[in-house]
Amino acid sequence: MLYAFMDDSGTHGGSNVVALAGFVGSEETWIEVDNRWRGILDNAKWPSRLSEFHMYDCVHGDAEFLDGRWNFAERLMLYGELKSLLSSSRLIPVGASIISACLDRISENDLKVLAAENVRLGTPLDVVFHALVQQLIAVTLTIDRSETIGIVFDNATKAREATFSEMCDHYMNEFYLGSAFTGYGFADSKKIPPIQAADLIAYGTFRLAQDRYYPETSEPYFPVVPIFWDMLTTFAQSPETSPYGTVFDDKSLSQLVDKVKRGEMLPKRKG
Repeated sequence: MLYAFMDDSGTHGGSNVVALAGFVGSEETWIEVDNRWRGILDNAKWPSRLSEFHMYDCVHGDAEFLDGRWNFAERLMLYGELKSLLSSSRLIPVGASIISACLDRISENDLKVLAAENVRLGTPLDVVFHALVQQLIAVTLTIDRSETIGIVFDNATKAREATFSEMCDHYMNEFYLGSAFTGYGFADSKKIPPIQAADLIAYGTFRLAQDRYYPETSEPYFPVVPIFWDMLTTFAQSPETSPYGTVFDDKSLSQLVDKVKRGEMLPKRKG
């Protein structure tokens, strides 16, 4: 069984980008990443021992980074060390993002097509969730068609967990390829470093799309994207860890609407 640790970014109200991303790997690979991640955070050279790494706080020097009086160079060094850890692992990056306003710019009839009960692509989170799960299934089938995959999300509010649970149940029960997707759950990021790794890639995926479509919003200055892109480039150099990712903008969303209208959706499960 493979394990995917996932997190979202930009799901707060008013965000111009919504992203969902994470990593896929075997239990053995995740145990190694977990141990190395803890070792980096435990290093006595840091101003304070963080209870967890949170990418947004690292970028903005907020929360535990503020309380521990971390300076810019220290935050940048920590981000770089965690990036290098992930780059040298056997994990597979997956991610999906959407420019939120795209759904506001399509016609009312097209939005109804996407939001239909048998389609469920009517919100930004719907779109990135379906895209991500399809990527996870593609990863699983590429590695070994007999493998299955379980997904672990970061703990959230009861409402958010209910939303993800309903999405997962629907996908597992309704879609033919959902048979490869056999379980999901939620975990505390402070106790589970793989969730912190998912936070890093989710924020990077969010910023990658934001910097491309909304470059004026990329303050405060912190080299998130160059370092993040270097990590993805390293993964891409090996066929076994090549990233899966997509960004939905106006053009790709229009193509998705046309695809749905043609009935080219994933086949339903039988029986």
